[in-house]
Amino acid sequence: MLCEYYINSSDDEIKKYAIENDIKIKKLKPAPSFFLLLKKIWFCYRYTKKYKPEILIGTGRHPTWYAAIISKITGIPLVTIGHGTEFTQQTSKKDSKWNRLAYGQSSLLIAISEFTKKTIVNCGIKPKKMVVIHNAANENEFKILNPVIVDEFKIKNGLHNKKVILATGSISERKGQKVVIKALPKILQEIPNVVFVAIGIPSLKEEMLILTKELQVEDKVVFPGKIDQKELLLWLNACDLFTMTSVNNNGDYEGFGIAVLEAALCGKTALVSNNGGLPEAVIHNHTGIVVPENDIEKTASEIVRILKDKNLLSHLSKNALKNALEFNSYKVKAKEYHYELLSLIK
Repeated sequence: MLCEYYINSSDDEIKKYAIENDIKIKKLKPAPSFFLLLKKIWFCYRYTKKYKPEILIGTGRHPTWYAAIISKITGIPLVTIGHGTEFTQQTSKKDSKWNRLAYGQSSLLIAISEFTKKTIVNCGIKPKKMVVIHNAANENEFKILNPVIVDEFKIKNGLHNKKVILATGSISERKGQKVVIKALPKILQEIPNVVFVAIGIPSLKEEMLILTKELQVEDKVVFPGKIDQKELLLWLNACDLFTMTSVNNNGDYEGFGIAVLEAALCGKTALVSNNGGLPEAVIHNHTGIVVPENDIEKTASEIVRILKDKNLLSHLSKNALKNALEFNSYKVKAKEYHYELLSLIK
């Protein structure tokens, strides 16, 4: 596997993934000049000749461009994966053209949501074949923990007898943590013991803290920062409701909502905004609730409705777990990928 040097995963995370999945991973350094760009393409070509793959897979804008070039030279079938913002955000005027050439060369283009598929079509990209396969969550890592362990964690973090609303992902405009924070004053009128926990890289933490003080809810919002997998699992089990109220930030939108499925595997329902492909991560009124993007009033009223109705909360949570295991686990989605990829191998 070849990946870009600016990938967010740490060296330890990459090493762990490589060992668990028996995959060799090589990080390619940035190519700020034309010479280094050619050097990177040559490196990719040498790796292809060395390992002789039957299929080339490109995921992410620049890696897909490289894969398309190598596919053109070698004749190896190209499979690309369309996430979302690589088609709506541009770093130069030529991005759209290169996208049409690279993704359009695909023998198979896998879109992670119906919304992303529509976006790809609207960009004039015409691959030989395009299918939608939703992202999956790892059922081996995300699961329901022993209630005793979860209770101990809640007591340790001062959350005993609290109603916990949880959000994960970088603290940013796109992830929409502001929506829940702005909804808190109305929620607190009905549920005084509610707490909002926003986990993730604290890019806009200071701005969020100022907002909490303006709304006088600073003692009701917690920012744990970036945490490890073990602690994340504890938070997912400790929360009462998971939220992902993302907003479209100048073309930066949610292609899907893997975090929603991870919460579901921990037995938690989710409230999501109708941003991008995010609504496809839940079944409205069955596994979760969908609210209009950036709608503070509706977000507040729906959170109150869910948390005050124990039967509704239990119903949604059980359905979320069942649906995630049956249709959105790694095991299930791997079979869908296997079926599609196998059709390209001679």
